[in-house]
Amino acid sequence: MKHFLRFLGVLGILLILSSCSSNTVQNQKLSIMEELKQEINSQNITIDKIYHVEIISDGVLVLYKKMNENMLSEAFLRQKDNEWEWGMGYGEITIKSDTDDFLWHGTNDEDTQVFKITGITTNPDIEKIITQKPDGTREKTAKIINTGEGFKIWNVFYEKPINAPVEFTAYDGQGKEILKK
Repeated sequence: MKHFLRFLGVLGILLILSSCSSNTVQNQKLSIMEELKQEINSQNITIDKIYHVEIISDGVLVLYKKMNENMLSEAFLRQKDNEWEWGMGYGEITIKSDTDDFLWHGTNDEDTQVFKITGITTNPDIEKIITQKPDGTREKTAKIINTGEGFKIWNVFYEKPINAPVEFTAYDGQGKEILKK
């Protein structure tokens, strides 16, 4: 009986420790997102939702929606002395539910060495987007982020500045071309 009680005591301690470590990991993840939100809020921007955080260059790209606005916004933040620091805003795209077209903008930031195109599509069939220059050079496949809110965000990162014109081709899940601009 004594061994059984000792076993139950050890088991109880293990359960308590495992739940504490699980909560600590979850709280750390939340605290990073909260830190990013706080730094963006310090720029007089009220965030409704952060859709995606991407580690780029020497910082992070935060894709977010402002409170009471139907816009996808982007911010570049760096960590300095264990705190997040606003780098710059990279732009905004209006979230339109009535178009299957490509809504996009580009960023060529020499200071941070961030060269990219970010876009939005409301076409639910789009599963892959390829960008390239009209002469076929600089072809890249976009990373697509499904927001679960009727639109997808897509990003393409380049090693060097990218300027218009740029062609976009979208494909469905079976690889069939469904849109080209």
